Amino acid sequence: DVYKRQFLTHTPPHGTGLDRIYSGDYVGSKKIREFVQAFSPVLHVCGHVHEGRGSVTLGRTVVVNPGPAMAGYYAVARFTTDMRSVEVELKRI
Repeated sequence: DVYKRQFLTHTPPHGTGLDRIYSGDYVGSKKIREFVQAFSPVLHVCGHVHEGRGSVTLGRTVVVNPGPAMAGYYAVARFTTDMRSVEVELKRI
């Protein structure tokens, strides 16, 4: 089912770098990380940590924090036709 292949949260998963703040601390959610690792959605989009902009792979999941929209940041995700993989491109207006 296509809807089970995508996951959207405010907070990023813990320890991915997408949750790292300027002090160097990782402030993401350990429970969200556990969920991603257990269910392996193809794409997980998160935010919250503005300085954590980027894209990483966590297991079989591409996780993206597009960065703050107020600064013109966004991301484009392109799924394969079978919805089993995705490519993410970070952009800025």
